[in-house]
Order: sequence, then structure tokens, then C-alpha cells
Amino acid sequence: MQTTRILLAAGVALAAASRTLAAGPVAHWDFSEAAGIAVHDRAGGGHDGQLTEGQWVQTAGGGAARFAGSKSYMAVPRKSLLDLAGDATVVAWVKPLASPLKNSRTNYGILATSDYATNGVVIRVEGDSSHLRCVGFREGGVSVATSETPLAANEFHQVVFVKRGDQCQWYLDGRADGTGSMPRTGPLGETLWISEPSQSFDGLIDDVKIFDRALSSEEVVRDYRRLARTYGRDVSQFGTIRLTPFLYLRERRAMAEVDFSGVLPLENGERVVVDLAKGDAVVENRPVTASIDHPLEAFLFDLSAVPPGRYEVRARLLGQSAEKARAVAAFEYPAPAVRLVSPRERTVPALPAPPPLPPLEVVPDSRGGFTLRVGEKTFPIESRFSFPKGGENVLGGSDNAGSSPQWKPVCTAADGGRWCVTAECPYYRVRREIDAQPHRVLVRDTISNLTPDALGIILRNQVLTAGKEISALLAGEPAKEMRDIKINPTVFIATEGIGLGLIALDDVYVVQAHGFCENGRAGILTREFALDGGARYTLEWAIYPNAGDYYDFINRVRRDENRGGVTVEGGFAFYPTGAVPSREYLEIRGLRYFSAPCLSRVVDDPAISLEGIEFLEYPKIRGQLREQFAAVTALDPAIRCMFHIAHALYATDKPEEKFPDARLVDAGGRQHTYGDSDAYYYGGDYFAKERLDRGWRWWIFYPTRENSFGKALLESVDVMVDEIGCRGAFMDGFMWTYGSEYTYNQWDGHSADIDPQSKTITRKKGSVLLLSQDVLADYVRKFNQRGGTVIANYPVFTRTIAREKMVCDQECRVGPDIHLTHTPITLGRSGTLHTERHVYRDVREALANGNLYFYYGEGDLGTKSVPAYMYPITIEEIHAGCVLGRERIVTSNAGVYGWRGDADLHQVWFFDGRGGVADHGLFSTVDGDGVRTELPLGDEETAVIRRIPVRLEAASPVNVHCAEYSADRIRLILHGHGEATMSVRNGEFETKAGAGYRAGPAAAGQLTADAAGVLTVPLALDGQSEIVIERGPSDQAKSKG
Repeated sequence: MQTTRILLAAGVALAAASRTLAAGPVAHWDFSEAAGIAVHDRAGGGHDGQLTEGQWVQTAGGGAARFAGSKSYMAVPRKSLLDLAGDATVVAWVKPLASPLKNSRTNYGILATSDYATNGVVIRVEGDSSHLRCVGFREGGVSVATSETPLAANEFHQVVFVKRGDQCQWYLDGRADGTGSMPRTGPLGETLWISEPSQSFDGLIDDVKIFDRALSSEEVVRDYRRLARTYGRDVSQFGTIRLTPFLYLRERRAMAEVDFSGVLPLENGERVVVDLAKGDAVVENRPVTASIDHPLEAFLFDLSAVPPGRYEVRARLLGQSAEKARAVAAFEYPAPAVRLVSPRERTVPALPAPPPLPPLEVVPDSRGGFTLRVGEKTFPIESRFSFPKGGENVLGGSDNAGSSPQWKPVCTAADGGRWCVTAECPYYRVRREIDAQPHRVLVRDTISNLTPDALGIILRNQVLTAGKEISALLAGEPAKEMRDIKINPTVFIATEGIGLGLIALDDVYVVQAHGFCENGRAGILTREFALDGGARYTLEWAIYPNAGDYYDFINRVRRDENRGGVTVEGGFAFYPTGAVPSREYLEIRGLRYFSAPCLSRVVDDPAISLEGIEFLEYPKIRGQLREQFAAVTALDPAIRCMFHIAHALYATDKPEEKFPDARLVDAGGRQHTYGDSDAYYYGGDYFAKERLDRGWRWWIFYPTRENSFGKALLESVDVMVDEIGCRGAFMDGFMWTYGSEYTYNQWDGHSADIDPQSKTITRKKGSVLLLSQDVLADYVRKFNQRGGTVIANYPVFTRTIAREKMVCDQECRVGPDIHLTHTPITLGRSGTLHTERHVYRDVREALANGNLYFYYGEGDLGTKSVPAYMYPITIEEIHAGCVLGRERIVTSNAGVYGWRGDADLHQVWFFDGRGGVADHGLFSTVDGDGVRTELPLGDEETAVIRRIPVRLEAASPVNVHCAEYSADRIRLILHGHGEATMSVRNGEFETKAGAGYRAGPAAAGQLTADAAGVLTVPLALDGQSEIVIERGPSDQAKSKG
């Protein structure tokens, strides 16, 4: 069994009675009781705890407590001895067992004080990222410190969180893992919790210790090494040095990344050295600054002045009289020429076939439902509609005892796999149209209110799964309990090689959708659907069968619903308001979208911060942005400048006067504010205290086409474009809701609070999303018409919004929330990115979840990495670890890639374990089936394939390596036999009608592009050859002229 050790220096001060225990723990719970609910303090301080809803488990360390679900924890009464307010250490062995561990709907508490939300501390595993986080509270203020590395499930790790004064540091498995600022927390409340009641840990916690001091780095490492083997940790690195070479030989550079953690801390007389050697001769020595807190160090060697030969990069641990450990990597310099295998010996295998659809048969039944026969499996489909003061009317299923006596479904067949079902009761009529297509079943339910009054209906469409072992994804995440799924309105179930995906399609159903998988049923529910007297509305939903792959389901929905067609032109980054980056900053990130962040402490009034369209009232900040954007576009005219806008928020102390017809209010008429007016959302960074005391907050409004706020929002586009010089807007919370999803001062005609017992409306309400979506669509369209781009952060993608062309992303987490948007892109997880290694890991995690990546909180970057090569892209398919676009493919998965039936050649960028662009000899095969490239990617490696406008026609297969395709030249290495013709169309390498070009060496001579601008190059292949195409002298002269 593997075990995780967590040591957390969390600031524990002792009362005078316990000062004698300073050297050792002041509290220690080893969970060795194995029975009962008492947990004894082995330190002798009397801090005995009591277990609630926990179980005893034996481990290699002796015993542990198994916590699971909610309200599963150990409670320790204060007894005036423990006070989490100064330096200290908390040690805990934990093993997360949650499946999945990443779950945005919860966190996993390890240690907390009972009043941590006001004055105290909580240490937990973040559900959305699996990173450790400490949150300290004091007098309404909050401090947060997050680890750099996510915890793995089903393992115990050693984690150390050290707090000395106001500074803190995490360690993971004996390694430094992030730093932060953590001002003093408040005094301990009535109870100390291990796990905690509201967000209990899911897994094992063992051997918890609290010290009255912060353990040193050396103590942490030595403690980890002492116990790591006992708890199943990998100890192979102990006493060793690990060296990983990263060779960029065509750039005349070699890097050695050396991990010294296995030999730190150094003993007396020991030292470590790193050098570049040729034979026994040392070419260059490098100083080593590694420490326990920084054990990983990279050493870059410049090879531009060294002669050819065999070299070694070496890292050595030297004692007083002998070498004690070494790590060596050898390489030949310069880089060997690319040698392609003959296509007579080997070609790239065929592209993998598309996943087949299982046989599908749709069988209607006399009760108005239908059964899906998918392969050898059958799935009854049932729908339930509530009616006032009664039960539920049922279409399909076997239990319709609660239906109205008048409910008599009638089924009428039509041509082409279509049929219609009608049924009614005294309150409403349902007309169902069912369209059985080869890859899905599309259902349209038109509901007509037969009464003169507003009518509420709780309804669900569900698959009956009784007797089947199934797994379920709700909104793309493993879950079964009912949850809001409007951000990704899907439920996907799988069993024995068969998958079924359900999706809500129309706007109302999407916004109100809740997914569930419980009690033998899986489906989509709305508890808020309403119709005015005499009104009708059509709910639309569909079921997709497949072979059990969630992403195949999502990609079919994306095609059917036209999710795509938006080209992301390049990378994105935030930059401080008013500041101008260097040209290198733009180039390293591949930027096409440049955004100022939220407008904090604006120059017009430094006592406040702006989130929404308040900038219309503040001319100085508009002028500051105008000057910044002019300077940025002078560096690169293709850059689209914008700034952060959370349109629903407005900084004011007079909200009732600002937009009185657009206030977001609760059922009692109180207007919502961001953060519910909690001071720590505003104090310090955002508003001066005197402004908070006067009632300044970010008050929440909602725009419509008719209200004053919506009109102001549309007018702001002209100010942004004409006065500020914006070419876009970063819209935070676009089609999302702050404060509340619903307002109670305007009805949308489709939403109501419905009493689940009486099935009657208790009050009408308006969905902010439904009320706002038309004017938000207008906003996007207006920006597009003005030549701008809207980047929508975290949008709920209704059909109305999906008709508009916008770039979409999500913040703070990766995953399925944006799978059904035009551009599934995630922002970097700011706060966890401390090195370029962390950024690359973040990129790969996004890609593992079918997301591309925008920089956010990335810090300083020294080299280009994957995000600079992802774009431009028009996304066509997403998969776990791979995004396929019209222009390029981004993948971390080994495999064969290409565009089926397409003849354009491929350019490949290969990224090594550091995320750097590395040398490679990867090749494509060109034959009658098109072009395809094999990527034998290893751990932590990534590749981008770009289609280039170059084609090769040959009678027999040709293997091709694209060494360069740029504005300056094309360089290809070919291996084949016989006559061939290469054609070059206009692209990054510009070809113009009548222009001259040079080709060589295998196709030496002067060439001229034809009237269409196509350059044709005849070839005679006989084994390996190299082709280089450059602009000819006449064309270069024209360019200079």
C-alpha cells in the first residue's frame, strides 16, 4: 500500500502549560485504536478526539481513519491549549480515495478550526484541481496559499506546509512545492477538526501531529526518508542524482536538468558539481546553487564554439576524498542529419478508422414512450410531467399509476423513422415528435397550457437502467447525485461497450437542466419549467448511442449543433493596465489577443475598482487604455487589444438610481452584490474602507434589449472601438450569473419556483440567462461587425448564443464545462504556476481534458512552448489528450494523425518534457490515401502538426520530413523512387503569380509561379533527397522595391 505523508506548518502556538513539549509534537493522534469512537492524544497533552462517521483501517503505519461522504470527521475540543495563530507544524498521513478526485463541487478537508470562515484556518485538497490549499481568515480578511503539484488518488504523499511569520511553504514527498503569504490567522475556535463536517475528506488520514514550531527543511526531508519505504513510497532516488538531457543541437544548445533531491541535504565535506566534458577534458564547469527548497536546477550549455565530437553532461556528488554519486548523459555534436527510412521498407500506418456506430433500433410503445435497442442492449425511455395537486403524467415506462385519468397517449407513425405522440390532461397537452436518425434520436415536446393561468411543470426525460451496471458522467464529470448541468447539458452513461448520451437542446431546457443517475434512472430534469396561460413551448432533446466513448458523443453533438467554425487566431494573455510589453513578450506567447485585467484602483478614482461598463463614466482610465493599446499595436498591428469586463457588475453606492429597471433582486426585493457584500471580497485590493462604509459595492444588474442597462451595454461597444481603440472584449461571466441565476422583478415566461409537493407555482421568476441572451448576442454581433472579437469566459451555450461567433474559454479549472462551445480553451490556473515546468504541466492537463490553453498567471517565460504553436486553429474535434482543428492538430497522445482524404503535407513541432521545441526526425507518408504522420510520443511529450499548402504527387509512396516551412523558405527531406511533382500554394511562404523562385539542390533551377500563384516543382526521386525552395532574385528585388 502506498501512503501520503502531509506535514503542514500551520502556525500553532501553545499556552504556557505545554511549553515543555517544544521539541516534540504537542498533539499526536496515530489512529491505532482500531475500535470505538475515541481517538487518544499520544503526546500526553490530553487533546483526545472523537470520531464521527469514520471507520478504522489497518495500514503499513499501524492504523488510520477512513473518512467518506459528508459529516465524517474527528473533533478535538479546544481545552485552551492549542491555538492556530503562530508558527507550528501539522503532520498528517493522508490517502485520497475519492473517485474521481477532481470534483469541482466539493473540497476535501484535512484540518480546520470550527470558525475558520471568520478567524481560523482550513487545510484541504481542492476539488477542482487536487492541489493542496491553506486558507487563513482573520477579521474578515483572507489569505490563500496553494501547492504547485496536484495530489494523486490512491496514494499517500508527504506534504509539508511551513508557516514562519507571514510566509508559508508547501512540500510534497520531501520536495519544496510552492510558497505564499499567510498572515496570522485568528485564535482557535471551540473545536479542531481532522477532516471536517461540511467538506469531509474522502480517504484515509493517519498519524496526525501538531508541533509548536515550524519544522526545518532538513527535518522534513529526513523524516520523509525515514518513513517513505514503510509507506510504500519510491525510494530509488535516495542517495542518487538524476540528470535529464534536453538537446537543442540545431540551435547549438544542450541543457542538463539535474535533480539533486536524492543527495540533499549535503553532509559535511560534500559538494556537487555539473560540467560539460569531452572525453576526460572538462569543457565547462557550472556553479550549483541547488538546495532542499530548490533541488531541481537546469544548466544550459552553449555549443556554438565547440568542435564536433562526443560530449557528456555530468552531475557528480563529491566527498572529501572520493566521488560518491554521478549521473551522465552523452550525445554527439553537431546533430546528425535526418535519415529517412525507405518507403519500400516502412510507411506510416493507415489513419485509425472512425469509431463505428452500434446498430440502433427505436421501438415505440403504446404508452407513448419508446425503447432503444443498441447492439444487444435495450434501454426503455420514459418521460414524466407533473400536474397541479396531483402526480405525474407518464410517457413510456411501466408505472403510470399517478397519471391523470384523462391522460391517454396516442401514437401515430410517419415516414422515415418519424412518429408523433399526443396526450393531454385538463392542464396541458403534449405533442411529441420523434425523429429516429442513424446516429441519434431527436425528440421535440411541444407543451400547450390549456388553462388561463400560469402553469408550472416538473418534468424529466430519462433512461431506465435497472439491472445494468453503468458508469455515468453528468456534464462530463463522473457523478450520480443530481446536479446543475446547464454549462454542459449532457448525461452520458456507459455499460459493456455501449454508451448513451442525453442532451438538452433548446434554450429553456439547457438553462434549467439538472442531470441525475440514481435509483435505476439516468436523465435530465427541470424543476422550474412554466408557461403562461394559453401559451406553448417546445422542449427539444436528443439521445446519442455509441460504443461507450464520451468524446465521440460530444463530437457528434458539436457537428449537429454547429459548434465550431470560429478561428482562434493566436494566443492570449493579460498584461497590467497602462504597461507596454516587449516585442519578445508577444512573440514568445504567440499573442493575437492582448488584454488589460480588471480595472482596479482606477486613475480617475483610486478608491474604487471597476468590473463592468463603469468605464463609461471615467475618462482618465479610457485615456490610459487608449495610450496602452496604441503602443501595443505599434509593436504588432495584428494584435487585438481589449480589457476585462464583467458586464453584470457595477461599482456604485447608488444602485437604485443607476439602472432601476435592471436590478437583480431576490424574492424579498433585495438587490444582489458580488460576494454577498462580504468585506474580504472588497477590502484592500479593490475598495477603500471609507467607500465600503458608504455602501460602495459591485452591484449586480442584468441587461435586456429593452432595459437601460442593456442599451448602455451596446453603446459601450462604440466607445471601446472608437475612443479606446479596442479590437475586442474579454467578457468575464458572459452568459453566466453572479449573485443569483434568477431575478424576481421580471418574468421570462418560462421559469418559476414550483412546490414539489403541490406541484403548483409559488412565485414566478426570470432567468438572468434567458432574459439577457438576446442582447448579449447583439453585443457579440456588434463587435464582430466592427471588426472585433469577443472572448466569452465561462459561457452557458444556449442555441441563441451559439449562433454568434465568439472565442470561448473557462477560468480556474480544466475539463468539460466548455466542451460544447465553439472553442474549448482553458485559462492557466493562476496561483499554481511558479516555473515554466508548471506552465507546461498545466498545458498538458488542459489538453488531457480536450481543452486548448490561454496563458494566465504564467509569470516570466524564456522560450516558446506549446501555446505559441496551437493557433491559428478552427476546432473540429476534441478528445482526451488531443484537439483536431482545420489547420492543425495538438496532441499529447502517441498515434497516427492526419486529415482524412487530404493531400497537404505536414509540419511537426515536437515538445520535450520541459515543453521546449526539440529536434526530431518525424516523417509523413504520402500515397494514394493522402498524408499521415506517426507520432511516437513518450511521457510528458507533446506535438503540434500543421497543414502546409504544399502537395506531392507520386506514383509510389514517399516519406517526407518537413525541416522548415516559413516565410523565408521551404526545406523538405524526401525518400522515394520515380517521378513526382510538388506544388506550392500561397501561404506563410508567399507565392505570387509570375514571381520567380529558386529550387535546389535536388530540383535545381529557376521556377515561376503560374497565373493562380501556384509553384510547380518536377522531381525525379531515387532514394533520399533534399528540396529547398526560396524566393528568386527577381522576386526579392520586387519585395525590396
